[in-house]
Formats: sequence, structure tokens, C-alpha cells
Amino acid sequence: MSARSISAKQIGTVSPAPATGDALLQHLLMQYGPLLDMRALTKVLQFPSVGALDQCIRRGHLDLPLRRFPHRRGLFALAQDVHAYLLTLEQIEDRN
Repeated sequence: MSARSISAKQIGTVSPAPATGDALLQHLLMQYGPLLDMRALTKVLQFPSVGALDQCIRRGHLDLPLRRFPHRRGLFALAQDVHAYLLTLEQIEDRN
């Protein structure tokens, strides 16, 4: 899955995020805040649904640190961790 790709269905509803560097982190912070929930991660990582993302996590295919918080449902990721993960994906893609 490419960090830069965006589906035709999303073009009208989601502004494309900058591809690299501090601009990407700033975009994540402005759009979602410092903590992304499963719904936000679904959008950023371009999964078709929260269920698809959840299945990917349960199978161990997502190398992104996720956290649980007391008295909160679901998993959360820090914007900084998502930023680092996307840059890692881009580096892997560039090598191939």
C-alpha cells in the first residue's frame, strides 16, 4: 500500500496529504490531532473499513505501535508514530 496513493472515491472528500517530511507530520496533527483513533487510521492508511484495519492488526501485518487507554475503547496511534511508519513505507517503496 502506497503512502501517496488516493482512490478516486476519496478525492472529493479527503485532501491529499503531503508525501514526506515535516509537512506530513503537520498535516496529520492539523487534520487529526496528536492521537489517531481507528477511524482516522483507516482513512490515513487507506483501508476500506475499520474492520479491514482491525483484521490486519490482529494478523500482525501492521508494524505500527498502537496503544490502549484506560476507560477508552479501541486502539490509538500517536501522529508521530504514524508519520514515521508512512516514511518507512515510502523508503521501502523507493528501494523496490
